[in-house]
Amino acid sequence: MLGRLGELTGRQVLVAAGLLVVAHLAVRGWIAASRDFYGDDLLIAGRAALTSPFSGDYLFGDFDGQFMPGAFLLAGLVDQVAPLQWWPEAVALVVLAALAALAVLRLLRTVLGDTPRLLLPLGFFLFSPLSLGPSAWWASAINSLPLQIGLAWFVADAIVFCRTGRKRNLATGLLVLALTYCFYLKAVLIAPLAFATVAVLLLMDGERRVLPVAWQQGRQLWLGSIAVTVGWLWAYLAVVPSESVGSATPRDVAELAWSGLTEAVLPGLVGGPWQWTSEPGSVPIADPPLALLLAAMALVGVAAWHTSTTRRGATAVWVLAGLHTAAGLVLVGIGRAGVIDDSIPPLAFRHYAGDAVALALAGALLLRAPAGDPGRGPARVGWTMPTDTRRRVLVPLAALLFVASSLVSTATYLQAWGSSRVGDYLANARSSLAAAGSEPLLDQAVPPDVLWPLAYPNNMASRALAALPDRPEFVSSTTDLRVLDEDGELRPGVVQPGVFVAPGPVEDCGYLLGPDDVGLLLEQPVFDWAWTLQITYVSDRAGTLGIALGLGQPITVPIAQGSNQLFVSVNGGGAGLQLTRQTPGMALCVTSGLIGNVAPE
Repeated sequence: MLGRLGELTGRQVLVAAGLLVVAHLAVRGWIAASRDFYGDDLLIAGRAALTSPFSGDYLFGDFDGQFMPGAFLLAGLVDQVAPLQWWPEAVALVVLAALAALAVLRLLRTVLGDTPRLLLPLGFFLFSPLSLGPSAWWASAINSLPLQIGLAWFVADAIVFCRTGRKRNLATGLLVLALTYCFYLKAVLIAPLAFATVAVLLLMDGERRVLPVAWQQGRQLWLGSIAVTVGWLWAYLAVVPSESVGSATPRDVAELAWSGLTEAVLPGLVGGPWQWTSEPGSVPIADPPLALLLAAMALVGVAAWHTSTTRRGATAVWVLAGLHTAAGLVLVGIGRAGVIDDSIPPLAFRHYAGDAVALALAGALLLRAPAGDPGRGPARVGWTMPTDTRRRVLVPLAALLFVASSLVSTATYLQAWGSSRVGDYLANARSSLAAAGSEPLLDQAVPPDVLWPLAYPNNMASRALAALPDRPEFVSSTTDLRVLDEDGELRPGVVQPGVFVAPGPVEDCGYLLGPDDVGLLLEQPVFDWAWTLQITYVSDRAGTLGIALGLGQPITVPIAQGSNQLFVSVNGGGAGLQLTRQTPGMALCVTSGLIGNVAPE
């Protein structure tokens, strides 16, 4: 049965391709149904909820060195369906995966036609672990899946336009390129890849002056691409401050790129990495076994040698694939190396979605490459399955082994995500806050394995949970301290013993606040942090009071008449608090105080 693969008609090939796409979507559906939100997703949802999915501040704001209004718009619209519930994102993941699969199928048909060889690079793209990140991680998907769609569509349009000069492909290609720039900065690699692909196809057809001819055939498209890129670069530089881009050294970039190539891309070519490591609150990190690395290197080396010595233009294809992969890793290195743990960006499988398309394209080009000596002129471009029984079985068997290997990596990838508890936390917080009533809650940080503290102030509940529609308001001060515990359940809270306010100088009062400001001394200094202050006071009237910790930003809090207790979120550090009366004539005694962290009772 395997040997009959090469005898399929064009219609049967398309049916087989459709079945592969359906199987691919079944796997993507399984992944999406097994996942939930991650920290980055809460950052984006919170930004949209605090402004609007259509506001300029949200769409065109800097996000960790990226300019991606299209991705923000997509995320904002999807989250509007059911705020901070996973199912709309899961559906969107599968829909985007379907669009990407169809775009890649269109590209491969453009290169190979409706021949059985089409199924091999298509199968690689559909099941390759290089696309695992955007299949399970929403913040990655809104960048990477539109990149896959745009890359595949533009390259196909470029090939057709250079062959036929059809204006429709010129217009749609430039439109798609401009839209893809709105999702991911790695769109900068699309036009160079398309130009190189056209040049390689000319080389395979016997053309000697490939670069001038490729430029001439697609001159309008290449000039339009340059104009689109310049426009995007102007917008990027206007929005993204230079300090948001990583301060990586050339060595940092080189090390990150090498790690990504040897421990992610190469194992991914054979369905790896099989193994992952994971820490609570972190993404799965590839940990391929040494044997897999060595096997991948050997197989790629043999394939490169064999095709380069037997197929016209194959060497150029390998160079093209290598340069595109290296360029993508360099872009990641420039933006990420030196900013966070250098092991995370190249091994989290977030940044290889475009490479999955480019490598599938490279495989298609290798299959299209004619046999023979380049010096003998054009060779027949046709390709048939080997007639020898061993080779007739070997190719389909290798494809099946690749799919099996990829599914192993997919299953272990989902197991590694199992340590994430963001979904459970959100489910509990959603029900707890819905039942909390209208009394405001003191703002607090969510647990660090839900959203890392370095994201402050975006890790505060007022931002991370802003999209929840049924909840009390989060405020900077309250008389009734209630907190979300580690599991997202709302419970009475206490300020854990930290540093007490030293006894005040006024007998039976403590610290007396009248016309002049007063400073409250702490028993010992505290470091710069987001703290909670608990004070007990007596006031002769209602009013407002300004409180600042050290050199931190002052905060205005309401004061009630009589003897009361107040809990206040303060930011800063130092050895004292500064109190400023904001209501004329108000007299207030602070009898005691404590600064520390909030915890459930």
